[in-house]
Amino acid sequence: MIIHKFIFIIPGNPGIADYYNNLKNLLESGLGRYTSIHILPYYGFRKDKPDRLYNLIEETEDKIDQIEAILNLHTKNTSIKKSKSKSEKKEKFQIILIGHSIGGWIAKEIAIRNPQLPIKKIFLIFPFLKLDPNSKIQRIFKYLLKYDLYSFIALTLYKVIRILPYSFTNKLLKGLWNSMNQDSQKITQEYFLRCSHIPRSVIHLARSEFKVLDQDLDKNFFNTNPRKIHLIYNDQDIWAPISHLKEIQNLNPNISSSLLKGDLHDFCTHNSGNKIVSEILIEQILKSFRTQ
Repeated sequence: MIIHKFIFIIPGNPGIADYYNNLKNLLESGLGRYTSIHILPYYGFRKDKPDRLYNLIEETEDKIDQIEAILNLHTKNTSIKKSKSKSEKKEKFQIILIGHSIGGWIAKEIAIRNPQLPIKKIFLIFPFLKLDPNSKIQRIFKYLLKYDLYSFIALTLYKVIRILPYSFTNKLLKGLWNSMNQDSQKITQEYFLRCSHIPRSVIHLARSEFKVLDQDLDKNFFNTNPRKIHLIYNDQDIWAPISHLKEIQNLNPNISSSLLKGDLHDFCTHNSGNKIVSEILIEQILKSFRTQ
């Protein structure tokens, strides 16, 4: 029996796949070359301007289509190779889903909507699964996103920043740069300062997030798939508060989890965050592969 292992990384908002290249590289190094790792980009966050804006549900459907396309292509290529070699070995897939922030919600939906997928493990990294009514910052964001005026002001400020001299922009964003590694600084420049559609996509996706996630946790999902789920939380996250982790653990104590120190929600933009998260993922993924 030949087992083909696929890992799909689903970004948060902004859904820029390049932010997760360092994580992908660390996983490839730790898991070996026999695992195929793919970062699933979002419609609205590619360098080419999309034909329109895409909401959370549409982005979820796009991730499902991407996974199916990758698996179908692999099946087609494998069939061609088998016909040439006349091999009769049976083959099967194992899928690992890794969702960060709102990507965690998307990973959950992929599993729910596609029960036929051979999903081995689902990792929810600092997942944004529902709104937190106790979070003052979330309440502020919800209010601001509700009105077009605030979005217009934000996009106008963005346009002003884009036309400023680079040296001035660099000083203006110094605080942001200091928290990022060099790769993430370059990615931010390439997408946010050169692709005018990115901020609009961020706002549009965020608006749909606050609408869709204004509900209770999906209790059926966590009770149906406890052995497949591993939660990664930190103790200072405004989008994935510890109260949500405790609520899930109360629903089903069989769900495994890791609780980290400090605010690591943007882990993929700095080296230490990538290292910490990748080490947990590698350990848990290898453990899941050993239990066939």
